[in-house]
Amino acid sequence: GGITLFPGRRFVAFYGSPITFRLGLLGEQGPQQTMERLRPHLAEYQLAGGDPVLPAFELIATVADSAPGDDNDFSNELDPAELRPWIDVITANNGYAIIDLQPGRTDFLTQAKRYEEYLKLPNVGLALDPEWRIGAENVHLRQIGTVDAAEVNTVVDWLDPKPITYQNQD
Repeated sequence: GGITLFPGRRFVAFYGSPITFRLGLLGEQGPQQTMERLRPHLAEYQLAGGDPVLPAFELIATVADSAPGDDNDFSNELDPAELRPWIDVITANNGYAIIDLQPGRTDFLTQAKRYEEYLKLPNVGLALDPEWRIGAENVHLRQIGTVDAAEVNTVVDWLDPKPITYQNQD
């Protein structure tokens, strides 16, 4: 076996950037309207049976770009305050928020720290998009990014510095 991260729950999520409709449903309307739009989907999944269904928003907080930007990292970072209304609405609806990072030429940890206040909340998680993590000589839409396990583990350790010990169930 493996580990069940959210035992006894299923999530139905809408995805996107809160500031543009070009990157998914979340940019098509405000947070409360998005929640209302999500409700019929939650009901549909719940009718199918199984574990309780909870709402989720996956918020693209940093967006990879083919231009370097002012900080030369080829990624545009949302101000953390722009995520607050979304996290407030999903929290009020007993749901889960996922902050999604597309880091460009910077590292995941640098970007994750930008949203630290939210990542301390029990109903907020983090998604790392390795295909948008490019090297110093790469450009988005010409090369596909990659990330090594060491960089991911740095973020994992920062998020939860407690060591994890697994017991063999034999």
